[in-house]
Amino acid sequence: MQEIPVYLFTGFLEAGKTKFIQETLEDERFNNGEKTLLLLCEEGIEEYDFSSFSSQNVTIKTIDSADMLTEDRLNAMALRCDAERVIVEYNGMWQLQKLFQATPENWTVYQEMLFIDASTSIPITDFFGPVIPTSVIYAVPFSNICSSAVCTCVCVPNIA
Repeated sequence: MQEIPVYLFTGFLEAGKTKFIQETLEDERFNNGEKTLLLLCEEGIEEYDFSSFSSQNVTIKTIDSADMLTEDRLNAMALRCDAERVIVEYNGMWQLQKLFQATPENWTVYQEMLFIDASTSIPITDFFGPVIPTSVIYAVPFSNICSSAVCTCVCVPNIA
């Protein structure tokens, strides 16, 4: 079974994940025709402009709840679009462990990027304190699926 690279975007709502993914898929150096499965695990204010992707080989699937994360469902989604790679815009309120437990055996997390909006990070950590460390804790230790993973933290400065 062919290894499928996974690019995982984590962080809280409105931290900049959608915009970063949009710009990445507009860049022909990254999006040069590979069949890509884009899994959306949350709906924010930003929406994707599919017409500006540099390649139209992107299939978008929505995951409405963490309970929908099963190995069989993820495998079926990837097979239906013949995915050569997967991009996951993950819901910041869901435990990453749920995703890693459901990840198909041939999926390998190549990179995880954690997005934090600096203008809201203090209130978020006060309110959701136990959730944020989990995002970082699960970023690297899953060596069986993250063997070549790079964890990147992207902090968006408050420019107001």
